Amino acid sequence: VSLLATVGQRVREGDALLVIESMKLQTTLTAACSGTLQTLPVAVGQTFQRGAVLAQVKPEETAR
Repeated sequence: VSLLATVGQRVREGDALLVIESMKLQTTLTAACSGTLQTLPVAVGQTFQRGAVLAQVKPEETAR
């Protein structure tokens, strides 16, 4: 339905990335971790299969 982030954008855990629609129900997908959005291989109006990767976040490196 809509893309809320762009590739290369830094995101925090819980940030909204995109909104999908399934069976007339809209669902907001959020970042599972903080990092940089690496891929967002979907476009508004595009269909996708169950289990498809809709966004990929490269986790932040933590200082040790």
